[in-house]
Amino acid sequence: MCIAIDAAIPSTKVLDAIVIPNADNVRGYLHLPTELPAYPGVDIDWKSSHPDVVSDRPRGRIAAGVVKRPPVDSDAVTVHLTACLKDGGYRPLCRQFPVTVQPSVDVAQFSRYAMTNFARSNSNIGQQVYFATSVGNDPTAWVATNDGRAALNSTRGMHGTRDPVVVRTPEGDRFFLIATDLNVDGVDYGWKDWDWAQSGASRYIEVWESDDLRNWSQQRHVLVSPEEAGMTYAPEAIWDPEIGAFVVFWTSSMYPKGTHYSSDKSDPNGRYPLTGGQTLYSTTRDFVQF
Repeated sequence: MCIAIDAAIPSTKVLDAIVIPNADNVRGYLHLPTELPAYPGVDIDWKSSHPDVVSDRPRGRIAAGVVKRPPVDSDAVTVHLTACLKDGGYRPLCRQFPVTVQPSVDVAQFSRYAMTNFARSNSNIGQQVYFATSVGNDPTAWVATNDGRAALNSTRGMHGTRDPVVVRTPEGDRFFLIATDLNVDGVDYGWKDWDWAQSGASRYIEVWESDDLRNWSQQRHVLVSPEEAGMTYAPEAIWDPEIGAFVVFWTSSMYPKGTHYSSDKSDPNGRYPLTGGQTLYSTTRDFVQF
């Protein structure tokens, strides 16, 4: 039997690592963790008050957390998700997470293209996120938004972004922008040279999200690459319906474990010679938990 307890009781700290992003504004599939990295050996079992709206059991390769939104113009639905700990030497503990599932939307007819880019290299202001829209349906004619100024400015990592990409959810009313954490003018933020940029650069990507392409969340600085990676370049993402999640992929140069960037080419643990790029990937539903 699982005992429901007050979230304020100190003994429930084992559940503190569980986070459901946008719980009051659910518009897509949820990540419902079945284990906690900080507490190995502890399993988590989920129960949904409305499994027809938010599933609590996997379906083949698709994990629990599948969301079926209410019809267009209907009311939002509140679902209570209960996480219960099992094993690991802990007494059974549960915590309830209420989530609000928004109704489906009618996606407006497409009228033009949108593009995101960084403006130029070797410039801190140029290595930020810019937007432009096409002139009607013509992908060869563009008008910069925000009077040509950066729409999003990085304040994390190297304080610069390159290679931004916007990803739209299958439901159509949530967007994620992901970008490379790199600033080739950012000496104050770690930049050294192009050898360093291939062997000791950031292992993070930068993430923003929006429901309308106008108002954006706070920046998220997300670790995705392993310690052996020399950089994390040009992330992109696609939705994979067979697993019910986004596949996020990027380029990294990979090096032996225990090595590091060194300006001294005779350093036995230095990352010389430089290696070619490889494609790495991770999966996510919310661009928070990978």
